[in-house]
Amino acid sequence: MEVIANNLANVNTPGFKKDFAIFQGVQPIQPEVLGTRPVVPVPTFAILDEVKTHFAPGEIRETGEPMDLAINGEGFFPVQTPDGIRYTRNGSFVLNEGQQIVTKNGYLLLSGTDPIVIPAGVLRVDEDGNIGVLPIEASRAPNEPGAPSIARGTAVLEVGRLILTRFDDLTRLKKVGDDLYEPINEVAREILPDGVGVGEPLGQMQTALDVNGNVPFAVGRIRQGALEMSNVNPVEEMVGMIGVMRMYEAAQNALQTADEVAGRAANDVGRIG
Repeated sequence: MEVIANNLANVNTPGFKKDFAIFQGVQPIQPEVLGTRPVVPVPTFAILDEVKTHFAPGEIRETGEPMDLAINGEGFFPVQTPDGIRYTRNGSFVLNEGQQIVTKNGYLLLSGTDPIVIPAGVLRVDEDGNIGVLPIEASRAPNEPGAPSIARGTAVLEVGRLILTRFDDLTRLKKVGDDLYEPINEVAREILPDGVGVGEPLGQMQTALDVNGNVPFAVGRIRQGALEMSNVNPVEEMVGMIGVMRMYEAAQNALQTADEVAGRAANDVGRIG
């Protein structure tokens, strides 16, 4: 129930990946008399084994905001936190007082290991992550005062490049809050400047992942003015919540019935004898 509730709470969180619970069946230990077998079958009980993350991509929604960046395909944004470099799919960024690109929580977006500083102007980010800024004067109409005499296409100032990172095994990414992930015994690999990982042809799909909570990603591309939304399906989560409630009620009723039977065995049967 906690896992489902957390998924529903983040249904509108950009880049959020839903979690799912995995249970393990266990049988209670019963004393056995030598040479005998139990007359009734031994029940199997389920206990929570682990919680995994489903890394399927979410819907990409256009926002029109220049600071919103969506990853279409594979990859994560590296950000600097007080606890070290962490990774996120949430591309909702802003500028801080130092004109650096940061998350809504103030964590610096990194290009390699360096923060990205944006001078005044109109931000431009292409699909390969190349960052340019159109100076404010160059963005004016030709008949406005102060409009430049140079061609519009040559006025863009190249600032740098946004470098995505990838992981070979997504199951080793641990959620640490604020829509961030920490790799556990897993090495972060940069997606090369041409947008392709080492040894991968352009457009090849990652096939090392399976259906147990992981799906293949295409090579990552950046879409400016858009956000990748959560991959939570609210209808599925609500159906799952109803199922959990019914199973909980059934277990509760079974315990109450067993308690009543035990009470009668201790009181009524003894009194009749």
